[in-house]
Amino acid sequence: MSAGRPLPPQTVGHTVLEIVWTVAPALVLLGIAVPTIQVVFRTQPRAAPRGSLAVTVVAHKWWWEFRYPDLDVVTANELHLPAGRPAALKLIGTDVIHSFWVPQLGGKRDVIPGRTNWIELTPEVSGEY
Repeated sequence: MSAGRPLPPQTVGHTVLEIVWTVAPALVLLGIAVPTIQVVFRTQPRAAPRGSLAVTVVAHKWWWEFRYPDLDVVTANELHLPAGRPAALKLIGTDVIHSFWVPQLGGKRDVIPGRTNWIELTPEVSGEY
């Protein structure tokens, strides 16, 4: 600072400003967290709905495997679900961490080797997603 120039106004110790700088970001985070947590609990049911289609989703390094145990069918990279019927997806990983997500059906879950995750989806209309 050159001689003769006064220091700019200091905000150190300005209690009201410090409280606002702390509370405002906390409120923004709370506003984001509440709907996020609601969606997580809504898409992570305790038990599969009655009559739902069971699908085991296996994440591999470069591809997805979809097993339909009740139908004795296995597909690669293509998930086939009937419209209007809930599907209970069991997510497991073999050798890589992935995120399973079909944006039009909602819900996103991480697939981690050694850990089983679940998600329930219900496609309402026929289509390719």
